[in-house]
Amino acid sequence: MDKRPYLLVFLIAATISFLLTHVIRRVSVKLKLLDIPDERKIHTYAVPYLGGVSVFFGFMMAIGVALHLDKGFRFEFLQEFIGLFVGSSIILLLGIFDDLGGSSAGIKLSFQAIAATVLWGYGFRIETISSPIGGIIELGPILGWFITIFWFCSITNAMNLIDGLDGLCSGIGAIAATTLFIAGIWRGENVLPFLAVALCGSLLGFLPHNFHPAKIFLGDTGSLMIGFLIAAMSLFSYTKASAMISLLVAVTALALPVADTLMAILRRSRLKKHLFQADRGHIHHRLIKLMPYRTAVFFLYVITAYASVLGLSMVLSDTGTSILILATLIGSIILIMVVLRMIEIQKIKEIDK
Repeated sequence: MDKRPYLLVFLIAATISFLLTHVIRRVSVKLKLLDIPDERKIHTYAVPYLGGVSVFFGFMMAIGVALHLDKGFRFEFLQEFIGLFVGSSIILLLGIFDDLGGSSAGIKLSFQAIAATVLWGYGFRIETISSPIGGIIELGPILGWFITIFWFCSITNAMNLIDGLDGLCSGIGAIAATTLFIAGIWRGENVLPFLAVALCGSLLGFLPHNFHPAKIFLGDTGSLMIGFLIAAMSLFSYTKASAMISLLVAVTALALPVADTLMAILRRSRLKKHLFQADRGHIHHRLIKLMPYRTAVFFLYVITAYASVLGLSMVLSDTGTSILILATLIGSIILIMVVLRMIEIQKIKEIDK
């Protein structure tokens, strides 16, 4: 298989994203579209946002080039590309609106559901699931639509919640996209590798501007869109290949955001807080109290890479082995959280002495 088209798509996405971020940063400063620090935020200086716009255009323009480069990709994805463009544009506008003025949780979820429904109409849907005892279970249109919406909203908001440190969301997104690219290549797919390499390129083109100390933030514009695109591309792969492993690879690659989201839900429920009320109890907030800023980000990159390797190994494994790998990943994440908590307690005791 000729890998040059993938390299070209990657370079186009990275170059457009890198150069366009310069422009967006200057425009944001001129228009005073700045994220002002407060008691809830970590950064101590005003930072431009809307960086997600450059990621969006880098991704979309690279996909446009890919449609011209590869006949197989164009044949399989030309119609679905319209749905992806419309759906992700809705998420992009939602993120811009939220960054500029803020929106309620209800509005966010409503527009995410609308965007997901657009893709559902273009074939990005979960209609069947694999039975634990073998065979396929038909979900029916209503239940299938509901589970599809839940999938999109879960992955989209998980990426949004992890966007708390400079370079964290964009770096994790790039690792997840790389994971999906390799999985698509291994499985001989035409569409997933192009989508994944375009997203990876656009994120890596943006990352130099976003790494600590950040010159520009993704904002909700970027973090929501990254999660939405990853959810869409893994779901398209699942639809075409009819294999649950397509979704599991995405979940394992995003094990950190997913685990952090679940902990946030449990934490806020225990404290009787609104589920969408922001706090500083996320894993990245806790880590920077224990280690230097960049070290914390790299540590979370390593966890994501570790989870991604486990996810990729599931692609080449049978069902029983895949279940064991998934159990290993879950156990590893729990162990990391327990050790982190023990270190926190020890540090608190040392401070109190």
